[in-house]
Amino acid sequence: MYNLTVFLIRVSPMLCSLAILLHIVFSYFEVWLTFVDIFSEFFGKGILGTFTFLILSKTYKFCKYHRMFLWYILLNQILVIYDRIFIIPLNDKTLFVLYLFISGIFLFFILYLYRKYGDRETKSDNC
Repeated sequence: MYNLTVFLIRVSPMLCSLAILLHIVFSYFEVWLTFVDIFSEFFGKGILGTFTFLILSKTYKFCKYHRMFLWYILLNQILVIYDRIFIIPLNDKTLFVLYLFISGIFLFFILYLYRKYGDRETKSDNC
């Protein structure tokens, strides 16, 4: 059970990030695929779940770049909640570019942290 737990904690944030990115792209192009919606609902919802994964990643001593996926998920969830409550005054294209810009920044930091710390932390942490 320990190995399964570590595997799920390691892989779930990456799948959730992928689901959020696919949902953003398909929503902008108005492609409503049932698979993407189900995938997004299964992996991409819940701030409480994201905080739980952050705590578990600290508990199991995961790498910094694994936690970057969680911070990306959390920021996207906060933006969606803010947009639903206060309605961000941007048109669809600008909002789409904003979400892609945020995704690109986090992807850059994930790759940077993996290149910088990945090899060293692989031997000591659960990377």
